Parts: sequence; C-alpha cells; structure tokens
Amino acid sequence: RATEGIMGAIAPQNWLPMLPDGTFLGPRPGSVSQRYQDLYGRFADAWRVTGATSLFDYVPGTSTSTFTLTAWPGEAPQTCTVPPRAGFPDRPPAKAMPLDQAQGHCKAVVANDLRANCEQDVMITGDAGFAKTYVAAEKIQLNVPPKAPVLSFPDEDKTELPKSIDFGWIRTTDADGGKLNYHLCVWAAGEPHTFGKCKELPKRTVLLEGNNLWILVVALIVLLLIVLIAAVKNKNQRGKLLLLALAILMAIVLALYYGRQTKMSSNVAGLESGKAYFWKVIVEDGQGGTNESEMRRFHVK
Repeated sequence: RATEGIMGAIAPQNWLPMLPDGTFLGPRPGSVSQRYQDLYGRFADAWRVTGATSLFDYVPGTSTSTFTLTAWPGEAPQTCTVPPRAGFPDRPPAKAMPLDQAQGHCKAVVANDLRANCEQDVMITGDAGFAKTYVAAEKIQLNVPPKAPVLSFPDEDKTELPKSIDFGWIRTTDADGGKLNYHLCVWAAGEPHTFGKCKELPKRTVLLEGNNLWILVVALIVLLLIVLIAAVKNKNQRGKLLLLALAILMAIVLALYYGRQTKMSSNVAGLESGKAYFWKVIVEDGQGGTNESEMRRFHVK
C-alpha cells in the first residue's frame, strides 16, 4: 500500500500527502490561488521525477527536464492546450469521435461503469486503442488469482541448516486451470526484499488438478457404472467387462493419487554460514493474478 508520493496516505488535518522531507502542507487553503501554488508548486516540485530517480532511459541529449513543463497547467487557464515546446512538433488536439462509434468500440467491456469510462475516453481522444486497454484491464480484474502456496520446509523450528537447502512447499491451484508460474524468494535478514531476490522456476501445466481432476474422476465413475450394469445384463461377456471395470477403477485411483501430488521443491545453494534468511514463494497465473505464501525465517549453521 502506498504511504508516500503523489498517491501516498493523507494524514488527518491535511489535504495532500506529505513531502519527501516529512513536511505536511496542512488543511486545504481557502484561496484557490494558494491551492494552485501548493499543489503545482511545492507538492509537484517536491515529488517530481529526476534523472536520478526516473525508471526510464532517455535518448542522448534529453532527460526528464526535456519533458517537464513547469508553467503547465497554468493558474486559471483559459485553454487546456499544451503550449508549444522547442524541438517538439506542434500537434493539434486529437479529433473527437462520435459517441455511437465510441460505443461500438467499447461494447466488449462488461461492467457498466467501465464501459461508460471507455466510451468517454475513446470519444474525447478519438483513439479506439483505449477500448482494447479497458477490455484487457477488465479481464485482469475478473480473473480469480491462484491460491497461496503453503510452505513446508524449512519451517520456523529449523534454526541450523546447511548451506544448500531443498526448499519445499505445497503446490497451489488455479480456479481457471491455467499454467502457474512459481518464484522462490530467498534473501538475507537485514537486506531489502526485492523481486531480484526471487528465482523463477519452470512453468508448470498440471492437468489433473482442480476442476479438471474432478471432471475426469466423475467421467470415469460414470463409465464404471455403465460397465458394471452391462456386466450384470450380459453373462457371456461378464468376465471381460469385469476386467474392464477393474481397469477403470484403477484409473480412478491413479487419477486421485497423481492429482493430489502437491509437493514441490527447489534447491538453493551458496548460502552463507552464520546468517539468518527469510524465504517465501510467489505464484502467478499469467492472467494478472498473483498470490504469495507466508514469510519464514531460518538460520544457516
């Protein structure tokens, strides 16, 4: 959850999040002019991205300042048109799209509120690409994330472990039966936990789990009943039918056995003696759904 920055928490008796140095701007000023100065002056400048903090790479000769317009938006502006900048082409505003056309592009969006927002964005910008973004975003929102993995080894009681450890956990399931991707995260106590501490494991497609497993089991049971009924009615073929029924019964047992094989493991070597470590497992379904296990601590002897 965000606690700092332009999306940070707003403390009581304040109208904006705090500044990077911990300063609070207090209640919202009554003067509109003062609000503008606080929001687009002190607050915006304090949190403005710099060349040292930007996550983007820039073409030689350009930097964050190349794309910074400190005078826009202006105070009490008469137009929303972005002022021309040296070295950038002066492009006219986007041509709006008729509402009926925008509705046609956004009809695949299911939720009424999202579809209305999609229609507004497409209509105002004239860019039908917004509709694809809304459809993709809604697909992620409606996706049911996989269940959290359950850690098995090492547990909290294992305080003296070797430098090479086979970490174990219980495989989780995905409601959509999708391909799950696991990340094993191990990092030293006292170090910041980043995604760089996580090792991506080979993707797994497990056909015999969740709904797929029970559909197969039910189908085999139905087939078993059909074969048994046929054996009762057909005395001449009873022996062969009973053998077939036995084979189907064995298939049911094997499906349940292998479908419930849930243990997974991955080895991590090169851990340092005398150090404490944390570990956890993250799982993702490739459709925007992620979940993670609890976090555990262990000590290397």
